[in-house]
Amino acid sequence: MKPITCPHCGDTYPDFDVAHVCSQGPLAPKLKPKMNERIRDLLAQIETDISGKWISIESAEKLIQLTVEECASVSYISNFCDAYAHASNLLYEFNIDNCRENP
Repeated sequence: MKPITCPHCGDTYPDFDVAHVCSQGPLAPKLKPKMNERIRDLLAQIETDISGKWISIESAEKLIQLTVEECASVSYISNFCDAYAHASNLLYEFNIDNCRENP
């Protein structure tokens, strides 16, 4: 398997079905430090590479599911009008139905 080098940041990653996120340069995500910690926590839950250089499609799908569940959980406990409906709609749109918290 030949490694691929990203032309934007110079990172190398395996030559298989992955989604690459640049770790440096103009295309690298600019996240707040607290958000970086939360993303690392979610990455640890899916037991994948936490260098930020690559992620398999299966792991990316699991990360997205955990992120959507986290957002819905925050909505369920918020005091905003229609928060419950928004959280339910978020889960519906992403076809996730097993993470509802009791409001």
